[in-house]
Amino acid sequence: MGMSKLCKHCGADFKVAFPSWSRKQFCSQHCHYSWRKEQTLANFWNRVHKTETCWLWTGSIRPNGYGTIGRKGISTHRLAWELTYGPVPQALQVLHHCDNPPCVKPLHLFLGTHIDNMKDKAQKGRAPRGLQSGAYRRSTTKLTIELVGLIKTLYKNGLLQKEVAAQVGVTQSEVSRVLSGKRWAITAD
Repeated sequence: MGMSKLCKHCGADFKVAFPSWSRKQFCSQHCHYSWRKEQTLANFWNRVHKTETCWLWTGSIRPNGYGTIGRKGISTHRLAWELTYGPVPQALQVLHHCDNPPCVKPLHLFLGTHIDNMKDKAQKGRAPRGLQSGAYRRSTTKLTIELVGLIKTLYKNGLLQKEVAAQVGVTQSEVSRVLSGKRWAITAD
């Protein structure tokens, strides 16, 4: 009893116990996930509008202007890098030469640390006033007034506390304390 079907991903034969109401299309969970991943990747480049300069993401956009895809909100510029060049090393971020957040053109992207990102922002005049002098200092115990302002701005722009923490280079609990007004210290620069 049962009916034979072909897997939608690999084409293998598999049996379904109750063919009249079974919607099963894959021989295994692995095939199902692999197929979904392939579909996501195929749909990714279909959601990109290529201009003469930048390749703009036309799908979902965060309040800060960066594209996002999937349930987990993967950054589209990071995914474009990974599709083109491979995985991003753990300590690095994907940065833009063009300073256009929705751009996913691989030639406009480069890798750098969080410090590199802050320096790049300062050199291009996009950092908060206090950081434009290049006085950025990463710290897990002391924050400058400028970093506190940056934390509050990033959070107001819709980033989650853990995303703000990764951007600024502090822990999520420090971000929480800053946002709640419980504790933070100003360092003399």
